[in-house]
Amino acid sequence: MLKDTAQVVQQNLNAIGEHVTLALPDWATRIATGNAGRYQFAASGAVGDYPDPDFLTVYFHSGPTYYNYTTGYDDATMDAMLSMARGMLDPAGRAAMYGRIERKALDDAPYIFLNYREQGYAYKKSVGGFRILPGFLVFYTAGTLDTITVTN
Repeated sequence: MLKDTAQVVQQNLNAIGEHVTLALPDWATRIATGNAGRYQFAASGAVGDYPDPDFLTVYFHSGPTYYNYTTGYDDATMDAMLSMARGMLDPAGRAAMYGRIERKALDDAPYIFLNYREQGYAYKKSVGGFRILPGFLVFYTAGTLDTITVTN
């Protein structure tokens, strides 16, 4: 998926005169290059659904670079808003603050999120005890071999 996304972005950039060459290194090199911020653009991704907007901190709070945070985005106002939202207990106030954070992130655009990938599952009716865990754990199930049953 990341390779396909990068190729589409490359084609679109080439069409407007911004010629880029894709590098498709092994995973360890990709992580090291991303951690150091040594690239012009990158196709990157995350998995799972994040049930709390505090996950935005990974992308928008300033700090040292690492795999998911490599833009060098450093904005004191954004940092203060993220810290304030993290500490809020009132759901309505918290939602309003994350709305302000979202608007600022869209205005500043240190990241451009292009797509979202759904995760699907399929199983037979004869399998019992299978359920998907919510949120980021979507790749895991609440079932174990001793709790999942299969009937004929």
